[in-house]
Amino acid sequence: MKRLILIIPILSLASFQALPQDANLLRENVNLKLDSAHLVVSGEYYFKNTLSQPVSQTVFFPYQFEKPSTRVDTLSILDLTDNTVLKPKRRMPNGIFFLLNLDKMEEKKVRVNYTQDHDGLSATYILESARYLPKPLLMGTYNLKVSGKIAVDSVSMKPDNTGSNEDGTFYQWHKVNFKPTTDLIIWFHLRK
Repeated sequence: MKRLILIIPILSLASFQALPQDANLLRENVNLKLDSAHLVVSGEYYFKNTLSQPVSQTVFFPYQFEKPSTRVDTLSILDLTDNTVLKPKRRMPNGIFFLLNLDKMEEKKVRVNYTQDHDGLSATYILESARYLPKPLLMGTYNLKVSGKIAVDSVSMKPDNTGSNEDGTFYQWHKVNFKPTTDLIIWFHLRK
């Protein structure tokens, strides 16, 4: 019996490794808004089917989860290419799974929107999981708008551009051939 238990995981691991990653994430364009209670995320993600046949692939989209106070709500996933709503196949505390269908050699644009609570000290947009992709992202653009009620103490990645206006402060990052080594973390405090 022990022998059978050992063989099953080995076979399932081998079959998992044999599955190709046919729908490649090519690039992403993400807009983040940080206010006194939430991090609001609106991201556009570009996938391409590299095969000459249609594929259906399950995609995992991660978000931060440290404790129940960082819950995610108002989540929506839209296939902007086909103008359809994609329903999550499975929700977990740290992300969602959804099914992406692509015709042969098709490129699709998917928008994921969600609002996440934060603890009043930091907020995180998950980037590091992209380092496990077979290829670097061709391009990643990240825009952060911070409410005037918040003072940013530090960010985990040096921004390419910063500025401010009457609405608050903005930060921009533009990455090419990007394999992230850290998440985008914003440490801050509320102004008195």
